[in-house]
Amino acid sequence: MGYATSKRFPDALAGAALLGSQGSVLLLADQDTQGNLAFAKAHASEIQYGYVFGGELAFSKECFDQLP
Repeated sequence: MGYATSKRFPDALAGAALLGSQGSVLLLADQDTQGNLAFAKAHASEIQYGYVFGGELAFSKECFDQLP
């Protein structure tokens, strides 16, 4: 599973290609953040690792700290 922001579309584009090749999903953390976080938390037991595309430049510390 990976997270990106639509404000930095190259990160989301690259992330979607990588995760799609792995059969995983990309969540846009700046659109319906609560819904995306709820989805991630509901599937937390299935998540072996995660990617944050764009890192600290794309996400605030508050947002980053909420990611499962």
